[in-house]
Parts: sequence; structure tokens; C-alpha cells
Amino acid sequence: MKKLLHVVLLLAAGLSACDVLDQFSPARRLAKAEEEMRAAKDDYWRLWPLGEAAMASVDVGDYEKAKRYADELLRLSHGLFPKERPDADGIHKGNLVLGRLALRAGNAEESKAYLLESARVEGSPALDSFGPNMTLARELLDRGEREAVLEYFDLCEKFWEHGRDKLATWRKQVEAGEVPDFGANMIS
Repeated sequence: MKKLLHVVLLLAAGLSACDVLDQFSPARRLAKAEEEMRAAKDDYWRLWPLGEAAMASVDVGDYEKAKRYADELLRLSHGLFPKERPDADGIHKGNLVLGRLALRAGNAEESKAYLLESARVEGSPALDSFGPNMTLARELLDRGEREAVLEYFDLCEKFWEHGRDKLATWRKQVEAGEVPDFGANMIS
């Protein structure tokens, strides 16, 4: 919703559709996230842009940077919070990035394991409201890996109560051999 509002404001400001789309290009997202990481006053404030930078790094093809950012994101997500309640958003995104990297390296089994690990969280305000990111699920479905994605839906259902209807619809589509339109859940 926040990004949609941003698009509407950019269009209202007189920017062209191409200019608006450029705001969301992977290179632009990466540059913005890295700028926010540099400006962060401490590791806690570095978490959110670090996740954005990791996802965007995969999208621009800088896999070494994506791995470095994902590893740091997971380390901070576990290290900055009590052991019994680590940062769910960081763990979710860090594992998704590592799964996307594994898939690009040709290791679908490892990728599926990261997908499932990304959903083994207790949830967070963002995950509980807006739901999980479906980028890796989509990439796995494109390669015919339906069972892991269905298991991912099961795990996500535990924290995404508001999205149970969506998950049920997506489940039916995947079981029918289709690839759902995940809409806003594809936005990193």
C-alpha cells in the first residue's frame, strides 16, 4: 500500500510512467537501501534497509553482495533480539535471499529448504498484516517445485491470519498446476 501511494504521488507530481517505474528498478532500490544503511545510526536501524539491499542485489545480479547482506541480516536478526524472539522480518528475508541464490546456483533442494526456513518464524506486525514475500515461491513454481511451495503456504498460515483466504486461493491454483498472481506479495 505504501508503494502504491508513492506511485500515485509521483504521477500526481507530473513524473512520467517511465520515471515512476525507474523509482522501483532494482538498481534504484539497491542504491536507496545502501544509502539508508550508511545513514543508519546503529545495527538496529540498519536491519530494514539491509533486507531491501539483499533482495535488490539478487535482482541486479550481484550475488556476492546479496550473500554478504543476507548473512549480515540473519546475524543481526538473531543477535540484536532475545534468543526466544529474533527479528522475524530479517529472518524471513535473509532466508529468501539465500534461497534465491541457491536456486541460481542450480541447487533446488537447498533453495526449498531456505524457503521453508523463511516461514518458520512467529510472525511480526508486517508479516502478520501484509504477509510473506512470495518471490522465491514464484521462482520455485516456475521450475515446477509445487510441493515445497504448498508447505510454505502451510507455514505462512500460522502467522498470516489475515491472508488465509489468499493462501487458500493460491493453494488451489498451485494444486491445479497454475502459478498464482501473488500481487503485492512479490514486492520485496
